[in-house]
Parts: sequence; structure tokens; C-alpha cells
Amino acid sequence: MRCLDCGEQFVTKHGEIIEKRKNIGTFKVSNVEYLECERCGQKLYPAKTAKQVDRRGEEIQRRLIENLPVKDFIGATAAAKMIGISRQAMHKHPRIRRGFIYSVKLEGKIFYHLRSVNLYKEKGDGRFPLHIKDIETKFKIITNRVPSKHAPIYEKPFPDRELPTGQWRAKQGESVKNTIYLGKGYKKLRKRA
Repeated sequence: MRCLDCGEQFVTKHGEIIEKRKNIGTFKVSNVEYLECERCGQKLYPAKTAKQVDRRGEEIQRRLIENLPVKDFIGATAAAKMIGISRQAMHKHPRIRRGFIYSVKLEGKIFYHLRSVNLYKEKGDGRFPLHIKDIETKFKIITNRVPSKHAPIYEKPFPDRELPTGQWRAKQGESVKNTIYLGKGYKKLRKRA
């Protein structure tokens, strides 16, 4: 079989696939067979491999949904009222059954995620990213790590007492005096003017 992009032959390989999905992030599927273009690296999955990738993605999504706080879930009756349909129609709706609203089944009852129901009501798709983004990009922190005792431009926010060992770094876009301690728990200790 030839690649549609470059015209080179596909080669059968056996190994690990790295897949990326919007709502669950990047995940790996090990010990699978796939076809890969020798020149451009495009991959094709046989039906068996595609099913394994989908199963793994669904398993990760289910685990991530189950780890969401219980207080964020509502019953089927409340969710149906919010959307404006009956409870029976909610259970039979094809898009909702396919996972367009995140749900969990506990003791034979289905509970729907409140944020997901609101998104579905607004946009017709209640899915949102479940994975946690990299903490470095979340807090927009400069990546070079220099201990405060070796960096004269950094200040200790509490000069009168000793702090646990860790890295002091300045927030990007702010003055160097505003520092954050990113040690245990990633807690912001204090800002200095």
C-alpha cells in the first residue's frame, strides 16, 4: 500500500502508539501492530489496532470522569430539566448516549456532570478537557531554576526566617521582587512590592 501524501510504501510495524485526544490529552497504547510510511511517518491502523486505541481512550476518559468531585454531578431529572427534555428522552438521546455529556453510573443510576450539561445546553457538545495541563504553562513561570541564595536579583520574601529548600522563581511579566515558592504543594507564599 502506498502513502497518499508522499507515494512511498507503508511498512508494517509492531510497537507503541502515542495518541492525542482533545478531552483526555496524550496517551500510549503498547504492543500493537500498525502501518507507517517510510518517508513521511504517516500511520494507518488496522481495525484491531483502532479498536484497542479506542478502548484505551474510553478507559482513560472513564477514569478521569470518575475522579471528578462528586458534588459536580447531578441526577438525570435535574439534567433533563436544564436541557428542556424529558428524563426518558435524555436516556435515549443518541448524542448523550455517545458521551456528549459526561456521566457516571452508580448503583444503577446515571449522574451527569453539571458543567458538561451546561456546555451541552449552550453549544450542543458538553465535552471539555479532562486532563491537567503542564504546570509550567499553567502558571507561566520562567523555566530556569536558580536557588535564591545564588541569584542576587531574587529576593527571599521572608528574610527573617529560614524556608524549606526549594526554587525561587519570578513570575513572567512581573517585577523580580514578586516571587513564588514552587516547592511542596506549589503554594504562593507572599508577594512583595
